[in-house]
Amino acid sequence: MTSPRLPQAWTSEHSAVRALSALAICHPDEFGAALSSLTGFELNNIDPESIRRELLDTDLTFSARNDKYAFLEAKIDDFASTEQMDRYAERFPNSAGILLVPACDAIDVVEVLTERPTLRAVSWSDLLHKLEPTNPLAGQLLNDILLLAGLPGTKAKTRRLLGQALTTLGPEVKVELTYADSRYPSLDYSVPGTWVFGQVQGTRVATSQPKFSSKIGFFADEHDEVEGESKINMCTALHRAWEVAERLETENLVRLSRHRSPSKQQQLFGVEHPYQARAYHLSHVGVATKTSYDAAEVALWGYELARAFAAISTEIWGMKP
Repeated sequence: MTSPRLPQAWTSEHSAVRALSALAICHPDEFGAALSSLTGFELNNIDPESIRRELLDTDLTFSARNDKYAFLEAKIDDFASTEQMDRYAERFPNSAGILLVPACDAIDVVEVLTERPTLRAVSWSDLLHKLEPTNPLAGQLLNDILLLAGLPGTKAKTRRLLGQALTTLGPEVKVELTYADSRYPSLDYSVPGTWVFGQVQGTRVATSQPKFSSKIGFFADEHDEVEGESKINMCTALHRAWEVAERLETENLVRLSRHRSPSKQQQLFGVEHPYQARAYHLSHVGVATKTSYDAAEVALWGYELARAFAAISTEIWGMKP
């Protein structure tokens, strides 16, 4: 597979927003007129001295001379988040909200716009096409943005693949589309009433198609890593889990990963192939699957493991309070 050509000048959302802010400061009238026509907000006569980048985490904030205030959040690689936009709306009450995206009809964008009348979506193409006659750098910026948005492993595309994988799963395991550190999309697995927890994530290389893997196991803390009943219970659970995972593999329901060298957790718990996952907030120990380009396939592997491990959790620890 040939990797797409990387952008020449602006290689991230951050640098693209810096270029956009420079265009806005140099050409405030054209910038305001373009946004006004695209959003319906009255944003003409923008005060260039009011333009700020990364004020309270927002990409751009600015005000027009009619005292209309606005904030702008730009997305290229990343996906739009209802939580993020609601947080910005709370920080800047009575302000016009603008979501600048590669495609206004993307699923995440449509979801964010629903029931948010003070928020509008604008495509990078529409905005920069309006600015290009004033400054040709707008055209070069747009070319780079289109290249960035077209990379196969963007967060937005990875999230879409994981969202589609959700439709293949049954009701016995709770699976949520969320994200881990640095807003990388993931599927989080849990079974109500048990200590089962796991995740599906893709590789974090925007220039290549993501490969996904499942890591499913049990919640763990420092008590499970020391001598005593907690460690004995975790050792028992992990031994049982590996046996069950291998049985599922013989039934062609999962494909397991086998580490080439012993990990700290294998030695700690005395089992053959466990791993330690450090998620954004949580810690769990379990087994990992093989990787695959097929997110739905990996999601099913995780589902089968989580469903099987739920019985082990209940037998060893009882029902989770």
